[in-house]
Amino acid sequence: MKSIESSMKILLVDDAQLERMQLQIRLKQLGHEVEVAASGREALALYPTFDLSWCS
Repeated sequence: MKSIESSMKILLVDDAQLERMQLQIRLKQLGHEVEVAASGREALALYPTFDLSWCS
């Protein structure tokens, strides 16, 4: 597992667009690479290439 200090590639999954956008902006400000998905189906297509997945 990568340390907290290093940049991570994060998959953010949330069906609420506003929350998805807010968290994406904050995670990018912290230096992480962030991809978003609006559904579980969309996330499954992207899932294997990420260090962390955040689902709401």
